[in-house]
Amino acid sequence: MDSITSMNGQGALLADIEQFMERHGISDATFGEKAVNDGHLIAEMRSARTAARSPRKLRRSTVNRLRRFMARFELDAAA
Repeated sequence: MDSITSMNGQGALLADIEQFMERHGISDATFGEKAVNDGHLIAEMRSARTAARSPRKLRRSTVNRLRRFMARFELDAAA
């Protein structure tokens, strides 16, 4: 399984997602549901950032789906 486990990688992704959600007025749950059908994803990513336990491992395919969702949404918003 190819996954993103480093906090730098996940931290950067989470920062990008948070900026995206703020820019478009989208809630955590709505973003997760629309992007990858997981309304708890963002809350879990945030809690892993501060928890002593290992961060949730995101598959590269999940990371790609999140990034594709944001890119498509931006294109649609610009049209």
